[in-house]
Amino acid sequence: MIPHDFDPKPYIRDLKIRMITEDMNFGVKQRCVDKYSENIDAILANFDDFIITGSLALNLYGLLDRPMSDLDVILFDQNYDIPMLGSNYLEQGEFSTDRLGYAYLSSVEPFSLFNFISYSNKLKYLKNIFSNKKTKFDLFLDKEKERKFKTFSYKGKEIKVHDPIEIIEQKISMVENNKNSYYVMNSVSKNTLDLWRIFNTIDSIS
Repeated sequence: MIPHDFDPKPYIRDLKIRMITEDMNFGVKQRCVDKYSENIDAILANFDDFIITGSLALNLYGLLDRPMSDLDVILFDQNYDIPMLGSNYLEQGEFSTDRLGYAYLSSVEPFSLFNFISYSNKLKYLKNIFSNKKTKFDLFLDKEKERKFKTFSYKGKEIKVHDPIEIIEQKISMVENNKNSYYVMNSVSKNTLDLWRIFNTIDSIS
């Protein structure tokens, strides 16, 4: 239950101080990579150079653990032939990265003999290939490459994950700037709950 007077701003201020005085550092957790590997695979099936952001990024850091309605991904160029849905509308407080919109894309890479041979569960691999499963992406563009990120190794690749402090500050800004907007009340409620969970998780592991 979130206290009615919960204010995330003092929490982020104290967290930044602790990161300096206590040398706190956030990294991607292997157990979280294992848990969300199918989501990572879905991104790799469609993009070469990207930053994982949003809830998946926070899930990978172990700061959240909740289902996702879509995967938030930051791209560095628009050299993808993607049928976009929605608009480039940004909620107030969202990072100043161009929003491309939503897209429903294949969740698996095209068949690869190498992947088939290296995959431990070959039946599952074939089922995934022929399932035609789609994943909903929320895509953003960072032409200037201003976003901070950390990296981890996955299947021989270096995967970029949006810096958790930037994501937390973005959520705080969205909550503060959209409090009185009827159209984004659900988003405010979701982000407030996320912030409450994140700071409680940080307190429990520190």
